[in-house]
Amino acid sequence: MELTAEQEEALNGQIERAQALMQGVKASHAKEDNIEPLAYKKLSVLAKEPPLQWLIERFIPEEGLCVAFGANSSFKTFAVIDMVLCSAAGKDFHGYKTKQAHTLYILSEGKGDIVDRVRAWCIGNNVDFGSLDNKIIFITTPAPLDNKDTVSRIIKTANNILASGDLPSLEIVVVDTVNRNLLGDENSTQAMASYVAGADRIREALRTATIHLHHTGHGENVRSRGSSALPAAADSECAVIRSTSKGKNGLKIKKDDVMLYITKLRSGKEGAELNLYAEEVIVDPEDLRTSRYLVDRPVEDKNVTEAEDIVLSPKDELLVHIYHMVDPPNAIKDIHINGVPAKTIYSRVYALKKDRMLTDKMVITRKGKDRLKELMVLTARECTEGQ
Repeated sequence: MELTAEQEEALNGQIERAQALMQGVKASHAKEDNIEPLAYKKLSVLAKEPPLQWLIERFIPEEGLCVAFGANSSFKTFAVIDMVLCSAAGKDFHGYKTKQAHTLYILSEGKGDIVDRVRAWCIGNNVDFGSLDNKIIFITTPAPLDNKDTVSRIIKTANNILASGDLPSLEIVVVDTVNRNLLGDENSTQAMASYVAGADRIREALRTATIHLHHTGHGENVRSRGSSALPAAADSECAVIRSTSKGKNGLKIKKDDVMLYITKLRSGKEGAELNLYAEEVIVDPEDLRTSRYLVDRPVEDKNVTEAEDIVLSPKDELLVHIYHMVDPPNAIKDIHINGVPAKTIYSRVYALKKDRMLTDKMVITRKGKDRLKELMVLTARECTEGQ
């Protein structure tokens, strides 16, 4: 049976389409042959790998994605500075073990007083300020993690820092804050997923942990603001909560008590908390400029009564009050005690608070009274030697 010209044309078209389909199948198979398969490990192999390691026990796992969040002025930057400097200096973090680590800190807000904050930490922890120069480095411009090019620049900058020897190694990258380092809307799941992808690229390329400072949701202090994509991806999450009290006009008054509370821990039990206090210290003896650092909240001596506080001599009481003055630059600049500048006494009396000899309620312990007498003797001796 002979085909008409139209039938033959239709048949040839079908044959061509079938041939093209076969060619596509062959090309697909060839492409699949060139794909690199994913690596896999048997359970017995995984069991031989070392367990999770901590840079800061219960807070920062090695190469983990970590979030620290809190309301405005909740001391969250102070808390993270405390974490990374304790780790840098090889000091325990308020009773939790640390592993020495070096930090690249992306500081997109609060640049003006970061040096004073580090100085305050050094004074309170008896660490030489200069010794931290090759342990922490700052990037002081925004670096959006939801932008692929910017993430590449962060990775290249970190590698340049390591190549130059400015840091001997790098274990932590801090992003302060999420909002200042995000181009998209923090309420957008897509934008926050891109941010997390950027953080993952940094962690994988540099083999570091990342710590992301974030704000709380409106009227909440138990969850971070915006999309849940970030906390869902976190290996650990810590709430930084500052205590408040209610004033006579009903407005909240911020206090200096700070609590760090683990709200999520992928490898372990959440719920661990630290009760801290934002201690004020003079960081510049010339103009008496002050800053804060976090210390364990003082435990009051239950054996001390209010009556014992009254027996302090007027001279001793003045020393105690010098320590607690709200505005030291104006209040003690021109005051002298036995010929010794009050700012010298200020730094000595500070030791009473640090050693739990002076409580928050202006009550001095028995040990504190004995130490105060020693300070007065030392002051008198210095005055005599200076004459």
